[in-house]
Amino acid sequence: MLWQELSWPEIGDAAKNGFLAIQPCGSLEQHSMYLPEDTDANIVSEISRRAAEEVGHTLVLPCLPYGISWHHIDFPGTISLSLDTYCSILRDVAKCVAHHGFKILILINGHGGNSAAINAVSGAFLNEIDLRIMALTYWEVIDPDEVKKYRSSPIGGMSHAGEFETSIQLALRPHLVKTDRYVAKLRESKLPHMKKDMFFPGAISFPAKLKEYSEKGVLGDPTTSTSEKGEAFLKLATTALAEILRKLLESYVHKHKLPGW
Repeated sequence: MLWQELSWPEIGDAAKNGFLAIQPCGSLEQHSMYLPEDTDANIVSEISRRAAEEVGHTLVLPCLPYGISWHHIDFPGTISLSLDTYCSILRDVAKCVAHHGFKILILINGHGGNSAAINAVSGAFLNEIDLRIMALTYWEVIDPDEVKKYRSSPIGGMSHAGEFETSIQLALRPHLVKTDRYVAKLRESKLPHMKKDMFFPGAISFPAKLKEYSEKGVLGDPTTSTSEKGEAFLKLATTALAEILRKLLESYVHKHKLPGW
């Protein structure tokens, strides 16, 4: 159920009945020359909606469209929030959700640049807000071995605007994908510990402006993307998220207690 489509009595009843609340967290940033700026927001919103619909007893808030994207700012169209502003927005959303009687808020992240902030926020307000906050990045809860059944690109091919995101956009909004503009770019590094993508986390983080190592704004290989893969990736993400929601509902709503997550 979508929060914004309900009336206030319906939202009040949902809180009284122990519904979960989901806050999708996206970004508005360049995704190279062939994907729309709202790619992250679109994907995380769709996965959140599908999982909530599958499980039930869950409300999905409107996606936060802006994220922490300063590393993309050299490309036209990117809109970024400061770290302080971003955390303040999440804090205010959480305060409102708690005020309305909800006990659990899940921050579902769809943009890598948001990860550290969202993880910090989830525990920062434990003594301030009567609300438990869970934070996760949607692709990190997917089994990498399941992804391997569909991927064609090597390690590095499923990063920014790569095979994974492009395939999902082909499944959801093919009319917005400019396939004639595809360009592949794998990040190069002398350190093997920095070799990574969405499903192969590296051991070293060394932030830099994306323009410094990718002139076209891509890190990955979109040329291997298909809508069929996109539907498979969406199903993997939805299934993984739905399982988490079910366990939360079983632990809290049915037993009125939370395990030590």
